[in-house]
Amino acid sequence: MLKNKSKIHDANQYFFLLLHVCFQEDMNLNEEKKAPLREKDLSTKREMVLRYIITAAKTGSLRSSSQISPQEFLSELKCGATDERLFACLDSLRVSLTSNPVSWVQSFGHEGLGLLLDTLEKLLLKKHQEMVDKKSQHKVIQCLKAFMNNKYGLERIIGEEKSLALLAQAIDPGQPAMMTDVVKLLSAICIVGEENTLEKVLEAITTATEGRGVARFNPIVQGLSVRSVQLQVACMQLINALVTSPDELDFRLHIRNEFMRCGLREILPSLNAVKNDALDIQLKVFEEHKEEDMIEFSHRLEDIRMRTDIGDVFNVLYSSVKDTSAENHFLSILQHLLLVRNDYFAQPQYFKIIEECVSQIVLHRSGTDPDFAYRKRLDVDFSHLLEVCVDKARAEEFEQRASELAQKASALSFPPLYLPPLPCFVFLFSHSGSSNEFMYKYTTVQRFRVSKM
Repeated sequence: MLKNKSKIHDANQYFFLLLHVCFQEDMNLNEEKKAPLREKDLSTKREMVLRYIITAAKTGSLRSSSQISPQEFLSELKCGATDERLFACLDSLRVSLTSNPVSWVQSFGHEGLGLLLDTLEKLLLKKHQEMVDKKSQHKVIQCLKAFMNNKYGLERIIGEEKSLALLAQAIDPGQPAMMTDVVKLLSAICIVGEENTLEKVLEAITTATEGRGVARFNPIVQGLSVRSVQLQVACMQLINALVTSPDELDFRLHIRNEFMRCGLREILPSLNAVKNDALDIQLKVFEEHKEEDMIEFSHRLEDIRMRTDIGDVFNVLYSSVKDTSAENHFLSILQHLLLVRNDYFAQPQYFKIIEECVSQIVLHRSGTDPDFAYRKRLDVDFSHLLEVCVDKARAEEFEQRASELAQKASALSFPPLYLPPLPCFVFLFSHSGSSNEFMYKYTTVQRFRVSKM
């Protein structure tokens, strides 16, 4: 008899512990909040479970008839309600999804998520949208936001094939309040989703803008121009989520530069002038990641310098542009390089200037691509710089030769040669026909002086 009572007592304890675990899951508590509850004694856990059951029964989350059940919302959405009736239904559904436990959300979500997405699709495709239609669109977005505010809902949203596509279509700068919620949802999905989630989000954004004839990130950048700090913060959150999520450096640079070309470069100064802590944080994150990527990208230069064989470097470069739209431009660059004058002093200086220009273009300190939309011809006069470089190279060459002649004369035990100062070299050369003629004059003068000594 005592053994049976002990078994019943153990079973009751196990039952209450199981209910306590279910209570934690149903309340959508994270691990940090679950930890102190696990530490409580059995009597406290039993009391918490009993209170939860009583409260749930009163609020109708245990399917009491006093509260609208998930099935009633499903029936209302299935009947195809429109206008004010649809708006009222969605508004009530948003409250229920927000206030009820996860079990209620799950009960609704099995069929309700598809109905919500169908409703949003119909509203977005409607050609002549009334004000109530736009308000209903926003309510659907708010319902989706409340629905995915737990692990179950988030997984369902990501797993639903057309959910991301519809969210991307709902990015509308003309409706700032709705767009704020949409880009927040997409940001959260990018951050907490799996590895391929980013690709799905980018594909959805690309598909949504294909029929509009604009760049895929254009609506997001336009959102930054709207005078709504909340929308600006949300857009920068999404931009940071898209830019920082890829593991590959090239992919991050590609996404960031695409945003820059869509107008982000011009908008950033005005955003920095806005005094808002949340916006400042997002802008700081953007700049810090940009600088980190630039440092990582510049390290590639060291790896490139390890390649010392010209033929090997050319083959690698050519294979990267072969059969691409860049091949003709690469050929044009090579053809222009063939036009560099084959002069002993001038040729190295030409290539030195070209190298400096290329390095400043490719390794730009801003960490982003140049402004490719700038169509004006690069109007920089390099002739003076080239002349200075050539004169400097010639002077260094003559100084080195003069030094060598002095060393040879010293080795032959001749009296020290009188060498004119460096400016005389440049002056003599500038008034002579060629370097050979100058060296002939210089050598003749030195021989005459030596013979007189």
